[in-house]
Amino acid sequence: MFTIGRRARICAVLVSLSALATACAGRGGSGGPGADTCKGATVAVTATTPSFNFLPYYVANGAGLFSQRGLNVQMVEVATGASNLAALLGGSADLTFTPMPELLNSRAEGAPVVGIGSLQTEWASNLVMKRSVMEQRGITEASTPEEKVEALRGLRIAITGPGSGSDLVVRYLLQQGGMNPDTDVQLTSAGSGQNAVSGFISDRFDVFALSSPGADIGITRGDGAYLFNLAQGEYPRLAGMQHITLQAAEQRLDEKRAALGCFTDAIQEALDIIHNDPARVPSLAKELQDYVGNDQDLFNQGLQSNLPSYPKRVAIDPHAAELAAEAANVLNDGHVDRETLESAIVDIHAQP
Repeated sequence: MFTIGRRARICAVLVSLSALATACAGRGGSGGPGADTCKGATVAVTATTPSFNFLPYYVANGAGLFSQRGLNVQMVEVATGASNLAALLGGSADLTFTPMPELLNSRAEGAPVVGIGSLQTEWASNLVMKRSVMEQRGITEASTPEEKVEALRGLRIAITGPGSGSDLVVRYLLQQGGMNPDTDVQLTSAGSGQNAVSGFISDRFDVFALSSPGADIGITRGDGAYLFNLAQGEYPRLAGMQHITLQAAEQRLDEKRAALGCFTDAIQEALDIIHNDPARVPSLAKELQDYVGNDQDLFNQGLQSNLPSYPKRVAIDPHAAELAAEAANVLNDGHVDRETLESAIVDIHAQP
């Protein structure tokens, strides 16, 4: 496991940033306690490869919901979840889109981070396998979850990076199947979602873990098929788990609470569009359309696959968060306790 190394990295970052945190303490954002407007506020957001995991953000942006609230939202793409955490603790980001188990691991190991909203409530880092490998191992749609996990033994599996959502979900599934992720498979960090997909297409990997549309691109262009479509809740113990979470550093939340509250309000309105008027989504999610080269079939495939994974409310559901804590504890030997879980969730959504 990576627990010791991860804790050391977080502690080193916290120590190196202590002087920066002191300097920033008096430099409030345009939000903060008592602020009644978001006009002119900037919110810097980081995320990994363009993904249907972040669809509520794309819809909010495309519908002008941030600008309507006076927000200037700046998106920066990073390679892995580790880069997300570094940007957050280093002060270059106000929010990151982070898997809840990853957030809970970070908080349990000393990082002052919290979740202030939900984008997705299924762990949608889907597992895609070569059809030829599925045939060799006798895997069909009728295979049990246990049989599908066992089929991973000895295979070449691509993840985006250590500690990423794709890494965590693969490790979780392997451990549930009684395997050691470091010895019973060939787990490879591809460095990014694009690299994982291209490696799968070129037959360097038998399996990769990634959300849509990357998963769908691999299926279409790499002769793959879903081993687990986790966006559809296909692994029962993970179904309904809090996944993509709006993660903020506690200090930045104190400084920019009003602006971050306006951000979550915009996400809530986007979730309303997704659930109540899904026909508008393709025209609003321009970033995803660009990523798939305006391939409408590919876009619609990802959209239909992921629609059930979006919550109706931006506020984090306690039960969904508990499922994330259970997954985190499988990965890291039970170090996320009740106090850690409860203190990791902050509801700043201003609207009922």
